[in-house]
Amino acid sequence: MEKILIATTNEGKFREIKNELDDIPFEFVNLKDCRLHQLDLEEPYSTTRENALYKAEFYAKKSGFLTIAEDTGLAMDDLGGRRGAVVAEQVRERERSGMSEITWLCDACGFALGPA
Repeated sequence: MEKILIATTNEGKFREIKNELDDIPFEFVNLKDCRLHQLDLEEPYSTTRENALYKAEFYAKKSGFLTIAEDTGLAMDDLGGRRGAVVAEQVRERERSGMSEITWLCDACGFALGPA
């Protein structure tokens, strides 16, 4: 049976995508199955669509399999609808600054944190 790579290490995403496609006659594998899970792939584009296409092409070349990829991210109305790579870069900046995730989210949404 021919294989399709679902380019994720997230077991929940893998199951969700696999379940949607389960009626087609392919064996579905993930990045761990192909021993590609330790590659650190950047997200160089500003849209989730471009990053997903980039991931699919990259992992297809590495694995030799037809590949499905996605690029999801946090999207919140209070963040101006920004998502994907834009929010991911902001999260990386937050991590570099040492700011906690909750403090960053509150700051990004315009909320003030006071003493507990």
